[in-house]
Amino acid sequence: LKKICGGETQIVGLMFPSLQNLTLSFLNNLKYVLPIHLIPRNLNYIDIFRCSSLKFIFAAKDQRNLNIINLPCLKSMKLDSLPGLRKLVGTRKVR
Repeated sequence: LKKICGGETQIVGLMFPSLQNLTLSFLNNLKYVLPIHLIPRNLNYIDIFRCSSLKFIFAAKDQRNLNIINLPCLKSMKLDSLPGLRKLVGTRKVR
């Protein structure tokens, strides 16, 4: 598993409109979690740990969108044991 969802549509928001908690662990091939435009707006908690290849949490299409992130309900983000983590938002060109 290299990514949770990489589609161009609002799949995650439509499939999980009430998603409030996201917990990921021991996904050693995961490169990024979600594209920025698919982040569920209701997320309250994000917990990610022991994903050794994770480069960034959210993916942007290009450099222009790297500073745009909207998590209005986020109360807590816990990140632990992520040795490959470079930054929270990066471009999708993952190697």
